[in-house]
Order: sequence, then structure tokens, then C-alpha cells
Amino acid sequence: MVGKQSEFMESLKKSLEYCQAMKCKRLHIMSGKVTPDQPGSEDVLVSNLKNAAPLLEAAGVVGLVEPINPYWVPGYFLNDFDMGNNFNLNRLLCK
Repeated sequence: MVGKQSEFMESLKKSLEYCQAMKCKRLHIMSGKVTPDQPGSEDVLVSNLKNAAPLLEAAGVVGLVEPINPYWVPGYFLNDFDMGNNFNLNRLLCK
């Protein structure tokens, strides 16, 4: 979410501590919920995931991202499969 990048990283670090404690090798990374006061941004999501990659790799954890439909989680940013399908993973892999 726009303006929440530091909160994302704090949450990720805490989640990785839990993963290590429980010997969990996969972590579902949520894209967040949008509101009129809290916009979403694909660029911010990509930036967050790029910043997360070295931490995930160091912990030996795979980060998972999935679209969730707006009926099950209203306001969820990554909210349909077309959006997820069009999510350009090359943006995550290329610097």
C-alpha cells in the first residue's frame, strides 16, 4: 500500500521470525486492502516484493502472492486473476 512500505518490511521481518521458529518454508504475502484514504499501487507492490526477496532468500522461505476475489475480501488490492495474470514477474526479477 502506498505509504506503508516500512510497515510491510516490519511485518515481513516478524513473519520470517515465525517461519523460522515453526520451520515453515512458505509465506503468503498479502497485497493489502485499499480504501479511499489508502490507495494501492502495483509499483509499490513490486518494490515491496523486490525488497522482500533478499530477506526471503536468506531465510530459505518462498514468498507466495495470490489474487483474492473482491467478494471474499472486499477492497483487497490484488483482487482478480486477470490482474494476477498480468502481473509482470519480470519486473520482480530484473533490476
